[in-house]
Amino acid sequence: MQIEVKLPNDCELAELNYFEKIVVEAGEVQAAGFRNLMLGAHRLIFLKVDGELAATGAIKVPRDTYQKGVFEKAGVSELLSKYKYEAGWIFVSKSHRRKGFSTQIVNALIEEISSHGCYATTRSDNLGMHKIFTRTNFEKLGDDYQSGNGDYNLGLFGISS
Repeated sequence: MQIEVKLPNDCELAELNYFEKIVVEAGEVQAAGFRNLMLGAHRLIFLKVDGELAATGAIKVPRDTYQKGVFEKAGVSELLSKYKYEAGWIFVSKSHRRKGFSTQIVNALIEEISSHGCYATTRSDNLGMHKIFTRTNFEKLGDDYQSGNGDYNLGLFGISS
């Protein structure tokens, strides 16, 4: 297993294409506009097994209006200034699940952000991700809220310095 944390501009085109393919096929993001969002990330995280991309993650630079809306919906607007980055696009390919790779991605993310705060949203029913965030010192922030992208709720987690 190998983990690489890269600036988007330092990635090869093939890496970007495969990162995008994995994340879009997971069905949690819209394909339209994703490439630009990916290229605007602070860092992209690649976990490879035998040279094959097995898991992804990112440290995103959230748009101010989006971030403000997330914290307002969760009822914790007062905490907004503690979190500079957003963790996201944490996906593990089906053939590599249940091997602890999501935890490895989150640990790499935490190491990279060092003293800057980071938040993440995840589906309220994604208890596995909730456990990973809790185990890696993220804390639950505020209340779950209705997603704007579907008929499900989201939970907000954060880790600050």
